[in-house]
Order: sequence, then structure tokens, then C-alpha cells
Amino acid sequence: MPENRSTFSQAVKPSDYYFAAVGETYKKHDAAWRQWMTTRSSNDAYETAFYYSGFGYVPEKPEGAPFQLDERYEGPEKRWLHKTYALGCRQTQEGKEDDNFGIMVKAMRDLGTAAAITQHLLATRMLMNATATTYHAGADALAMCVNNHPILGGGTWSNVAAAAAPTEATLTAAIQAYELITGPRGRGKKFMRKAKTIICGPSLEFTFKKLLESPLEPGTANNAINPIMGMGLKLIVDSFITDDRWFIMGDKDADIGPIHFDRVKTNVSEHGDPNNGDSIYVLRFRESNEFASAENLYLVPAT
Repeated sequence: MPENRSTFSQAVKPSDYYFAAVGETYKKHDAAWRQWMTTRSSNDAYETAFYYSGFGYVPEKPEGAPFQLDERYEGPEKRWLHKTYALGCRQTQEGKEDDNFGIMVKAMRDLGTAAAITQHLLATRMLMNATATTYHAGADALAMCVNNHPILGGGTWSNVAAAAAPTEATLTAAIQAYELITGPRGRGKKFMRKAKTIICGPSLEFTFKKLLESPLEPGTANNAINPIMGMGLKLIVDSFITDDRWFIMGDKDADIGPIHFDRVKTNVSEHGDPNNGDSIYVLRFRESNEFASAENLYLVPAT
């Protein structure tokens, strides 16, 4: 059904009847997901990645003895299949002519706002479904955060903890667990993995501010220095995280972790209907959100 003078009956009242017509703007919504998700562009129908292991530790070679041979292991691949999202709006010619508050012509802006909010929802859906394969699975066919990701050299690794509320003890334990995650080679081979960011929803914002910014031990009468403050951890509060789950994140990597591909950026086009003079606005974008290996994320589920 097109937007017309009945749809917006207030918009056709005299221009001095109202002093403002207030609608949505993207300034009222954050884009926190762009802080924790890598964004790349694509010129193809899909994108694919795979990962492989490095070599193991180098053994000592006794004099006169032959050197040992080693081999790397190839892992599975993951595909980013771009999906199309679109939304339209039709407006009558008379409705546009009699609109005294510019509501009709703001359709393009409001469609763009709807696109931005949708992109945020689709991105954060990865975090809200981190332990399920409902929407996303990695190259290993498992959910983003589980305790049995396979190591290419044998064994498994975990990037999920038991459910816990954030305290100094649980945050310290989560940081240590994240930084002890081995690489795909396994065999105890360590990586220089450092926690850089905490991701949470609004319900935990002030709790983490106390933990990260208190110079002394938070929540106690102890006069001891708070070592977490000195780590310089960044806090990202994502309004689309709707429970008390929280994440430890390392460096935002261009090749691992959650990656967003823009195949066609958000665009809104206007089309005229020659039969009746209606204006048709069409919003469209193509994108994909996936991950191959989420070794730069560590989840602590909500209690």
C-alpha cells in the first residue's frame, strides 16, 4: 500500500500547525559492531577462506645425524555467500505535493537508517548465537564458541568458559584462558595472544567500567592495586547484546574471527511510476557475515 495523504494526515496540515516532525535518524543508533568485526569488500558472488598449521618446534640435531622432516596440515575451508536485502516504499504524487513537513522526501534517509540497524542486528546475531550453528558455523562445522574445536595436529581447543558474572576473579581467569589458546598446530605451541577488548551488552557496562578503570581492587576494601586497569583493555558496549554474556577479544584480524563482506553497499534509488505519478524508493544491499576460525574470541556465557 502506498504512503498517501491518509497515511500521513498530519503532514498535510498547515505548515505552522506543528513546529517539528520527528522521525528516526541513524544518529540515534550506534554501530558498535564495526569495532569488533573486520569489514572487507568483495567483487565476487562469494568469498572463501581456509587455514593451515605451521611447523612444530625445531628439534636438536646431533652432529652427523640427519635432520628431521616435518609437515604442515591443511585445514577445511569456509565460504562467505553474499545475501541480498531489500525494502521498498511507494508514495502517491498527491501525498508528496501536499506534504508540508518533508516526511515523504525523508523516505530515502529513513530507509538508510533501517538498513544500518539491520546490518547491526545481523552482525551481533553472531555473538548472540555464538554457541549454536543456527545461523553460522566455522570451517570446522562447529559453532563460533565451543570447547571442542579440532586442532589440525591433533587434539582440541576451547574458546568458551563456564557461565559467570564479571568479577575480578572471573575476568582474570577468562583473560588467562584466552591467552593460553594454542594455534592450529597444537602440541603446546604457544602464540603471542593478548587480550585487547571486552565486548558486552548495556547490562554489564558499569560493572566492567569498575573492573577496568578502578585504580584499586574493585569491590573490596583492600588497598591493593588493580592490575586489570594497567592492561589497557578497551570496552565495547553493543546494544544488540541483550543478556549478560561477555567476550574477550584479541586483535581484530583481517583473516580470522568474524568478518563482514560488503558485496554491494547500501543504496537507495528512486523510481517514478508513469501510470499514476507515484514515487517508488528501493533500498538494497548485499553482504555476508561469517568466520573461518574464531580463535581471537573467547565467550563467557550469561549466568
